[in-house]
Amino acid sequence: MTPIGLVIMVSLSLAILFAPREWAAAAVMASVMYLTDGQKIMLGGISFFAIRFIEIAGFTRIVLKGELRKGRLNGIDKIFLAFQGVYLLIFLIGFSIHHGKIVTPAYVIGSFCDGVSSYFIFRSLLTDPAVLKDFLKKCAYLMVPFAVFMVIESVTGHNLFSSMGGVPTTPVVRSGHFRAQGSFGVAITAGSLGATLMPLFVAALSWNAGFWGVTGIASCLVIVITAHSGGPLLALAAGMGAWYCWRIRESMRKIRWGILFSVVALQLLMKAPIWFLLDRFGSLTGGHGWDRANLIDQFVKHFGSWWLAGMPLEKTGNWAATRLPTGSTDVTNAYVSFGLNGGLITMILLILLFIECFKYLGDSMKILRLAGPEYKRDELMLWGAGCCLFSHMINLIGVRYFDQMYVVWYMSFAVISSLSAYYINEFKANAQDGSHGAANELDFLPGTI
Repeated sequence: MTPIGLVIMVSLSLAILFAPREWAAAAVMASVMYLTDGQKIMLGGISFFAIRFIEIAGFTRIVLKGELRKGRLNGIDKIFLAFQGVYLLIFLIGFSIHHGKIVTPAYVIGSFCDGVSSYFIFRSLLTDPAVLKDFLKKCAYLMVPFAVFMVIESVTGHNLFSSMGGVPTTPVVRSGHFRAQGSFGVAITAGSLGATLMPLFVAALSWNAGFWGVTGIASCLVIVITAHSGGPLLALAAGMGAWYCWRIRESMRKIRWGILFSVVALQLLMKAPIWFLLDRFGSLTGGHGWDRANLIDQFVKHFGSWWLAGMPLEKTGNWAATRLPTGSTDVTNAYVSFGLNGGLITMILLILLFIECFKYLGDSMKILRLAGPEYKRDELMLWGAGCCLFSHMINLIGVRYFDQMYVVWYMSFAVISSLSAYYINEFKANAQDGSHGAANELDFLPGTI
């Protein structure tokens, strides 16, 4: 670990341990942006990356301050824990059978700890709209220097984070442009940072965020553009498309059914499976659309090999014309990755997690509409959180968050869980004591969470 990496890590850890909640959460996000995977310490043959020391500091804080114990687990929390736990269990069972060499138990156990700690750190810190607003404000300003570094890298071809290790000095060139990656493992995950946070900053404008809201939006756009990656561009378009649906939110049930029927119709009319539309999108964005479509195609064709307990990545070497040095194909799809390592049940739990998040968002927005028009800003923030999650869902078709980007993904689940819990608890309690006179209308909601 370099001296500058050590200073940043220790400073952020102290902020996480002792600062107010919004500052502590912002410090976690700062570690995502300003610490590379090259910052690590080897202990007993295990790599302790700087981000894991940050997670230890965060988990220590929420345990010692009693923030972890506030409130009961809701449906999102339970499914998230089931998703993480079953993924680990199925992988260990599968590993005991096929003994793969590329993905090891230590790696998956580490991923389990990363996921659970990241989720509950944000779940415990971002507990109400006021704290979330302050957190986003700080994130907007934190992203400005990062966006500047991305611009410098994109123009000069020199990555300023390379002195910290873990990232190359000169980024990859595509179509005559340097693909800036900053502190991230590759350009696509760097661009994913801007693409997936964008919907939250758009939502912040409804809170009269003004300068800092626009600053966050501008930084996100700069990060996506300088990454020169098709995946984040598609994720950004998905998030903004979801925001456009705000105008027709009362008709979302019809739209969802319409999308389902459209997908079925396309599958029946197209000569190739529908996932080969990724090839068409790739030709527009400059990405490797065919490779991603072929990966899904091979994944489906080999269903019998992985559905029960996963399969070793070594057996995917013949799925494409090229192989990685490890002998496997390049698994650039998070859903495929979870399936290969955790079987079909892990994929089902992930889908159920997405469904549960949108269900809780829908229930919370119903509460706010019943409470009155003065809560429209809060409803917009909930909608923005849903758009953020949707952008991740689309983005994960073309990338696996193998670096610190997983922290941002799990944060989106935590924000939805915390905001939903806040509004359901607050307004159901008010309805029961007559504050809003809507007790009967809120009978559709789950119990206090």
